[in-house]
Amino acid sequence: MEAGEFIILLGSNGSGKSSLLKVLMGDVCPIKGRFDIASRCQRRYLGQSTKESLFHALTVYENIVLHAQAEGASLWKGISDTQIAYYKDYLKAFHRHLPGRLSHPVGTLSGGERQSLVLALALHSQPDLFLIDEHTSALDPKSATALMELTNEFIQASPVTTVMTTHDINHALTYGTRIIALKGGKVVLDVKEDQKKKCTRQDLLALYG
Repeated sequence: MEAGEFIILLGSNGSGKSSLLKVLMGDVCPIKGRFDIASRCQRRYLGQSTKESLFHALTVYENIVLHAQAEGASLWKGISDTQIAYYKDYLKAFHRHLPGRLSHPVGTLSGGERQSLVLALALHSQPDLFLIDEHTSALDPKSATALMELTNEFIQASPVTTVMTTHDINHALTYGTRIIALKGGKVVLDVKEDQKKKCTRQDLLALYG
């Protein structure tokens, strides 16, 4: 994996995609082998967009406070009015409704709003490595496309290296600079740039056979 790559990770259920992300997150230790990323503490360089990234019973504001604490702010001091204004402006770039949802429990947000919030908080710390786990899987096609366009826009505007798991063949063909497919925990396809452009929908569907 090279710096700045946007890797699309494909594979059927049980192929090893989620296990690989958990290893990269530091949640699971590999049985054998090793990996190093920039020789730094994983949690400091890592941004992640997963289903577990938000506390659904807490408000958007409370989730922001917890995220700010993870970045070094004091939990007990909360967030100043100036910081709230900053976050409202920041969140608006990800979803126009989010600035008005600060007092709403995350569980009451639409799927698109929730995933936009996850994306915003994950990228706020400007991570070196950004891991995305099927973040469009619960969205309707229109919302999924809008979120992927937004995701791609922010990734392209930053030097972040990204690994995204998905089952959406169209997204795999449209976005990213590299496709890696897993089957039984092993890499069965690895294509970059020009090779990726030659891949067809049928080529990728065959991986699920």
